[in-house]
Amino acid sequence: MTCDDSIRVAIVGGGLAAASLAFHLGPTFGDRVTLIEREAGPGMHSSGRSAEMIRQAVLPPPVARLARRSAEVLGRAKWARFRPTGSLLLGSEASLTELRDALGESDALPPGADITRAAAHLPPGDLRAALGERAALWTPTDGIVDASSILSHFLDDAARHGVTIRYGTPVEGVVVEDGQVKGVRVDGAFLAADIVVNATGAWVGAFAEGLGAVPVGWSVLRRHLAHLGPAADIPRDLPFIWDIDAGWYLRPESRGLLACACDESPSPPCDPQVDRSVLDALGRKLSEAHLPLDRLPVRRCWAGLRTFAPDRTFVIGFDPCLDGFFWMGGLGGHGVTCSWAAGELGARLLAGESPREAESFDPARFLDHSAGEAGAIT
Repeated sequence: MTCDDSIRVAIVGGGLAAASLAFHLGPTFGDRVTLIEREAGPGMHSSGRSAEMIRQAVLPPPVARLARRSAEVLGRAKWARFRPTGSLLLGSEASLTELRDALGESDALPPGADITRAAAHLPPGDLRAALGERAALWTPTDGIVDASSILSHFLDDAARHGVTIRYGTPVEGVVVEDGQVKGVRVDGAFLAADIVVNATGAWVGAFAEGLGAVPVGWSVLRRHLAHLGPAADIPRDLPFIWDIDAGWYLRPESRGLLACACDESPSPPCDPQVDRSVLDALGRKLSEAHLPLDRLPVRRCWAGLRTFAPDRTFVIGFDPCLDGFFWMGGLGGHGVTCSWAAGELGARLLAGESPREAESFDPARFLDHSAGEAGAIT
C-alpha cells in the first residue's frame, strides 16, 4: 500500500507498541492519526507489568537488531531514565557460544558483549559465592528503564504533534468494504480511517477475527513476577542475571529483588490472575542455583500476558489479505526493549518506505502455513 499526505490512521491499543508508533508518526502524520484505547489510561496491561529490563542478546537475530537499535536511543534519552547495570546471561559454554555466534554472524551482537565468568561482574556476597564460577554472556550496555516514563514520553510527544488520543473508548468493530478497511466504529459512531493498526497486545488475534486478515495463529502466555525482600545487601547497580538454560532471572528492585521463573501457561486475553504455585517453582529454581533467597519474603506477585506469533518473531506490516489493515503485534515480552525501534519501523512502512529489515516481520509470511517455529530465547 502506498501512503500519501491525506492518509488517516487509527491505532487501536494503548501500550508501548501503539504509543511508539504514534510517537514516530506524529511529526509527519500529525492530526491524521488517532490512537484509541479502551482502558481509562495507557499501559494498563502487559506494558505496565514488565520487568523494565533492556536485554539485547536475544534470538532471533532480527529481534536482536531492533533491541540494539532501541537500546542505543533509550540509553541516551533522559526520559527513559536508563540505569546502565549491564546483564549476565548464565548458561552452559555451549549455549552461550551458540547465542553469541548466532548474533555475531547476523550483525546483531550487542556492543561489548562477550563470554566471561559471572564473578567478574558480581560484588562479593551470596550471589557471587553461588554464581561466580558460572559461564556468562556479559552485555555492558544492558540495563533498567522506567517503562511508564517511556510510555508517557511517547504519548505526550505524539499529542504535541497533533495526534488525537482517546482513552476509555472500546472499538466496537472494524468497517470493511470490498476487502478494504474504511474505519472503525467507536461510541456508536463511525470514525473514518484509511489504515487501522492492530496494536491490541494480547487481543491482537481476537481483534482481527472475522475481518478476512491473514490467519497468524497467535499464542497468549501468562508469566509471573515476584518482588522479594527487603534485602539490605543487594546493590542498586547489580547487573540483572538471567539463566537461559534453567529459565529464571532476577534484578535489584526497591531494596530487594525482582525475580521470575520464566513460566509460560496458555491464557485467554484478559486481566490475568496470579497462580501462587508459580512461587513454588521459582523457589525450586533459585534453590537449584544454590541461591540463599528463601529467607526473603514475597512482598508482591503479579502476572502479565506475553503474545507470540508461531515463529516468535514480531508481526509488523500491512496485511496481505485485507487492504488497509496493519499489524503491530507479537512483541512477546520485548516491548520495553524493542518498542522504540518497532514503532520507528512501523512508521517507515506506513510512510510508504520499504526498509530491508521489515522483511523478517512481514505478516505475509503466514500465507505459507509451513513456517517453522524457531523459538526465541526469552
